[in-house]
Amino acid sequence: MKRMIAPLAAVLLVVVMFFVASATIGEEIIFPEIATLIIAAWLIENSPFADKPLYLWLSPTLAAITGVGILHFLPYNPEILIAFTFLLVVLQLYLLRSNVLPSISAAILPIFLNFDSLYYPLSVFIFSGCIVASRGLLARFQYSEYSATRLASDLNKEERKTRETLKPIHWLMLFIGVVFVLIIAFQSKWIYIISPPLIVTFIEFANPCSQVCQKPVHLLLLLLLASISGILWVEATHFLLNWPLWITAGCIVIWILFLFHRMQFVFPPAAAISLLPTIIPREMLLLYPLQVAIGVVIFIVIGKIIIAINLKSTDL
Repeated sequence: MKRMIAPLAAVLLVVVMFFVASATIGEEIIFPEIATLIIAAWLIENSPFADKPLYLWLSPTLAAITGVGILHFLPYNPEILIAFTFLLVVLQLYLLRSNVLPSISAAILPIFLNFDSLYYPLSVFIFSGCIVASRGLLARFQYSEYSATRLASDLNKEERKTRETLKPIHWLMLFIGVVFVLIIAFQSKWIYIISPPLIVTFIEFANPCSQVCQKPVHLLLLLLLASISGILWVEATHFLLNWPLWITAGCIVIWILFLFHRMQFVFPPAAAISLLPTIIPREMLLLYPLQVAIGVVIFIVIGKIIIAINLKSTDL
């Protein structure tokens, strides 16, 4: 029974966020990556996203302020704003020595969905703060299956030092990859090919130290199932049964935790992929899983190329 407390708390916090959104100003305070942060902080031992609890609060909040500020003050096309925001948040993470990669999604989401409101960064500040404040208490109630799942690298110090020397080139290649997919997405009007959680997925996959890059098929299957299940829950419970969106969100998080358990493959950004259909236009839901699948495949291919270049550079 104790090991269920943390997952139930995770579902509850997401439900609270959606309930507050429905009772106040609406979807502009919804932050799908909150589920990613919750799973990383509460349900996974040694998660690289949560190695510095204060940064789990600071990085997403600063990134959210950055995204809203750029959208508000810079009158450029979304693809230019997204590329610029990506660079700024990467610089923030570098200067802070922070591994909270969902911060990139926190910054890009308001540009992606045109959320020009200070309520959004305030929501990120409050709910990420709740995650950090509760982390120590809930750590003792982690899933035993998840506790065995390590997303951080087990490389020795010498290997880690070698990887560090590749970082500037590595991030430059990641930026080029993001810009390439941005162009495809906005030229084709299939913008969910580069939905914010997929950018985080790309960064995780392109890391040679990550276990994720060793399981591309698992990754594709999980994200495809997450996107399909997200739209099915939204259509069935919210549009068909007319249930409030906070109930739908709770069902989605419970289901994604079940998928993690059944597949024995835990990848926190999948939770954000499954929650994104709650805030995108209904007319976009039908093609959403296909766009996610295409985006994942493109990012896997680019990620493999980046990994190969990194490994070749290391050998030299």
